[in-house]
Amino acid sequence: MPKELVTLNSNNSVQINASVNFDNVMQVYEEGTEILEGYASDVVTVDLSRVQDADSSCLALLVEWMRLIKLANKNMVLSNPCRELVDLGRVCGLDEVLPFD
Repeated sequence: MPKELVTLNSNNSVQINASVNFDNVMQVYEEGTEILEGYASDVVTVDLSRVQDADSSCLALLVEWMRLIKLANKNMVLSNPCRELVDLGRVCGLDEVLPFD
């Protein structure tokens, strides 16, 4: 059985459990979206501490999740992003859009 790439932690944060790239972004999207659809809190925390590296597909994933979360009248916080992801977001002009803490 393959390892779950996205899980709901005991502290109610959505945990991405691997680096995100073009090879696995669809699986991460599907697993995470399923969790988000049942998320009860008004603030969704996405824990990125296990994402050691990421490409632009990870940014696209986070923007899409943010869109879905806002449609549900909730807010998103991105916690523990790796430096590479923050820098990539800055270069792409998304540092003002994505809520990195």
